[in-house]
Amino acid sequence: MTLIGATLCPPQFDPRACEATAAIAISVSARVQRECRLTSWINFPLLNASGTATDFALTPPGVKPIPTPFAHELPYAMEIISALSDEGLRIRHVRIAVLLERDVLRPHVDEYPSTRLIVALNEEGTDFRYVFDDICFTMRPGQVWQVRGEICHGAANIGTRGKRVALLLDAALGATPWSDRRLSIPSEQLVPRPPWDTVARTSFYRAAETLALSGRCADAERIWLFAPFEYGLAAAAVYDEVLLFARHLAQESSHNRRYWRRRADYLLHPRLKCEVTPRELYSPDDQSTHPALL
Repeated sequence: MTLIGATLCPPQFDPRACEATAAIAISVSARVQRECRLTSWINFPLLNASGTATDFALTPPGVKPIPTPFAHELPYAMEIISALSDEGLRIRHVRIAVLLERDVLRPHVDEYPSTRLIVALNEEGTDFRYVFDDICFTMRPGQVWQVRGEICHGAANIGTRGKRVALLLDAALGATPWSDRRLSIPSEQLVPRPPWDTVARTSFYRAAETLALSGRCADAERIWLFAPFEYGLAAAAVYDEVLLFARHLAQESSHNRRYWRRRADYLLHPRLKCEVTPRELYSPDDQSTHPALL
């Protein structure tokens, strides 16, 4: 049964002001990217426990958040935070998240329980996508979304141009002013994806294998992470695909066997709370037709 992991909430903010804020955020993220040498999923805090720009840790419950220097550069984002606080939300941590070109936030679950809100800041079209379980959708500038972090989810920019910018707010657990509303996603914002079939799986396998055999092992796995955003594959199920791929290369690859053996073991025994364990969806009969075993 599919779980509804996100719902559009009643508050709406000025799309033009959000777009202008996104432009500033992209400029700030470029500085953060250079200083921290990041290549993907750029984050920077607006409110945190210390008030320092370099403190990326989530604010623990019961600690009053403090604005960081970034907050002064994004006044409209702070207006949004103030407006949502006036709704009764006890906000404890806020950050800006930027997805770069052809970038992906791997499917995961949230490490710490909270009431998570996402405010889209720029136009996402259909290239910028979210997946919660097996539901794929987009967000529009100024929209406020409440999401369930315990459901496996991720985000991706499947395009080769443009940056996706969002405001992520964590509030204390509890009811929100919209809790009595039925969880829903506007039908026009759902993204139809072609079926995850043998043709799609084989295409991903071949592309990942080419990278793996050239020694680009991390890039090979990254290829797979786009699958739930481009095809009808549940977010958590991608790790079954990666596991089968890793097991195959651990046996067949002329080099890097040790890497893939360790990677397969780690996938089954992850060390971080946010990481998702493969669900072992494939029976032996299913595996016999997987591209990795043909």
